[in-house]
Amino acid sequence: MLHYRALYAAALIASHINPWQVDAKNRLNPRNGCCLSMLHDKAFDAGIITIAEDMTVLVSRRGI
Repeated sequence: MLHYRALYAAALIASHINPWQVDAKNRLNPRNGCCLSMLHDKAFDAGIITIAEDMTVLVSRRGI
């Protein structure tokens, strides 16, 4: 049986804030990343959510 921490860790992914293909100079910059759940990572990549400078999560009105 997996420990709960292992289950949570399996659902997390390291995400790039600026995509690799768009910003080559920041590919290895540790400040160009954040840890998100898989669901939030997909929403971030699709432009459904973003993170503001003050670290609040903003939801797109596109498609509503």
